[in-house]
Amino acid sequence: MYNEFKGDKFDVLSIAIRDEREKTIKSAIENKIVWNQIIDAQNIPRDLYGITIIPQIMLFGSDGKIVAKGILGAYVRIVVVKALGK
Repeated sequence: MYNEFKGDKFDVLSIAIRDEREKTIKSAIENKIVWNQIIDAQNIPRDLYGITIIPQIMLFGSDGKIVAKGILGAYVRIVVVKALGK
């Protein structure tokens, strides 16, 4: 989805909260992750957004508000397409 929708209205940010720095970097390289990443975030995202499961997929609108939280599988695409008006 990143390659399909990236641009002014869509971007991806990965945040690692519990991983060891070296393992996170190695995984990003192995999985060819090209979008922005925050590593060593510790508990800050969990506390700010009430994250209780990992991975946690959240969609934010252009206004910074959460559009969807806890979305998984094929539902992620449905929510993104709807949010982008496509």
